[in-house]
This record gives sequence, structure tokens and C-alpha cells, in this order.
Amino acid sequence: MKLVVNTGSMFSGKSSELIRLGERHIIRGDKVVYIKPDIDQRYGASVICTHKGNSVEAHSIAIDDDIRDYIDEDVNVILIDEVQFFDGRIVNDIWTLLEQDKIVYVS
Repeated sequence: MKLVVNTGSMFSGKSSELIRLGERHIIRGDKVVYIKPDIDQRYGASVICTHKGNSVEAHSIAIDDDIRDYIDEDVNVILIDEVQFFDGRIVNDIWTLLEQDKIVYVS
């Protein structure tokens, strides 16, 4: 069980760090999934993109959906961008993932 919260102002590199952490887990052989709220359409519907242009595919999820519905059982690392836009139920979703011994990163 591991929860890491990346905080900072706009343009501080939160999405860049999220992508970097996901890439490190992929190199280690972990199965990862990226998630973002569907209201974040700045760079496209299903992509997390940094201001420098680095990007990864992501599940674009309604802010009131249960994110667990988008995570396969064999995924062990979940990376959530723009977590502040999800409604309060995200806290319970993340807690359940942690109880399942998942690693969760949020920015």
C-alpha cells in the first residue's frame, strides 16, 4: 500500500512527475493505468500531456464515476492527474485501492 500526492502550483511539473513515475514502474515491469477527469480536455480527451509536450494515454473518467471500474485486476499502479476535479467519492475509491495493496499516485 502506497499513496503519493504531488502538489504544487500551475506549471510546477506535477503532470511531468506523474508521467515520469509511471514510466519508471513500466520499466520495472509493473502494470500501470493513467486516469484523468473528463472535464480536462486541454490536450485531448484521453491523454495526459505536460506543458513540454510529453504525453501518455489515459482513461478519461466522469468526475462522479467510480475509478475502480476502469482498473483491471492485474494493474498494480494507478496514476491520477488533476485529482482535485473528481468529486469527494474519489477518496473512498483511492482508499479501497490502497487496501488492495495498489500503489496510487495523484497530482
